[in-house]
Amino acid sequence: MSSLPKENPVMITEDYRPKDKPLIMSMVEEMKEKGVPEEIVVEQINEFCSIVDRPEMKIVGIQIPMNPYSGFDAISIVKKLISDGTCKLLEELLHPNKKGRYVAAVSQVKTGIEFTYVVGVEVESFDHLPKHLPPDTVMLTCPAARYGKVRRKPANKEDRHAAAKQAICYLSSQEFRNTTGLSYDVDATPFRVFDHCGELISAYEPVKKPNNEEEKFEQVGCEIVMLPEIKVIGCTGENGSGMWNLFDIENDIDWKAAGSLNDYQYYSFTTKDEEGNNTSIFGRIVGDFNHVPECLEQAAMPSGLWVKFYQKQINNDDPSIIFEGAKELLFSQKYPDYEEDYSIRSGLYVAQYEQGACYYFPIREKSRDK
Repeated sequence: MSSLPKENPVMITEDYRPKDKPLIMSMVEEMKEKGVPEEIVVEQINEFCSIVDRPEMKIVGIQIPMNPYSGFDAISIVKKLISDGTCKLLEELLHPNKKGRYVAAVSQVKTGIEFTYVVGVEVESFDHLPKHLPPDTVMLTCPAARYGKVRRKPANKEDRHAAAKQAICYLSSQEFRNTTGLSYDVDATPFRVFDHCGELISAYEPVKKPNNEEEKFEQVGCEIVMLPEIKVIGCTGENGSGMWNLFDIENDIDWKAAGSLNDYQYYSFTTKDEEGNNTSIFGRIVGDFNHVPECLEQAAMPSGLWVKFYQKQINNDDPSIIFEGAKELLFSQKYPDYEEDYSIRSGLYVAQYEQGACYYFPIREKSRDK
């Protein structure tokens, strides 16, 4: 086992330091002094969802980089660390005389599919930690904040994974935003609480009341990127039916033999057939079309310049907020010298299934004559 240096912690998020102490932090300190329970319900949204105020929380856990090639989702990896005994070991080392609470927190977020996951046990303090802890153990501080909280709906064993996904993703949905008028708070830390069998109990996402359109879309980022030609094999169809057509047969396909370059992501875009009709394809990226299975179609998107939109939130590959005004606001403000260009390319959708998604729009530099 590796040592966790106490004098120089690997990770402690202390960047949430506004000049004036937010009201929520003052309230939490007062709650602690009065011995009030650590979680205060501000509003009950529905049977399973509420808005709560929570104090600072400290976690000691295993640091796991999540990216397009990780090969696991944010629920399955927790179950793995519980089933292989890692969480139990942390619990015994950190709470030798009592049960600890298993927590998984999302940190260092770049996009909904690129972040650091810290899976471990909640602790009261980082003082007097054991000298030796498992490899990749870090310390993470989640700041006091207001949270949207969702409890997993009761479900049979075979349906619990889907119910957990539904709970986590509800807080990033358009329904939640429209119902509450709240937006994601990028300055705080999302986390989930699991039982000792690896089943989700509750999901927490930091939220706030946006004061303007800029704050409403703080969770959305965009950047200009140059991409090479993109070759995809998959299923075609209208109105998104290509996705369902692929899901019906994808488990019967030898994707390695077909040349898939990434088995954890899906690509979708629109092309024109020989008659000039639009055809949408949904599938996986390949390096060439030399081994396309007979049951699949193929399509290529030319190389070019794109503006990439992404969310700093695990969003169940739901890009809806981009189309609620973020695209128009952010693109015009950040890149006034560029314009969309659909002359030979369509929009491009790239999703890490049930975890996050990015949307690419084709662009070009504006003509100086305009």
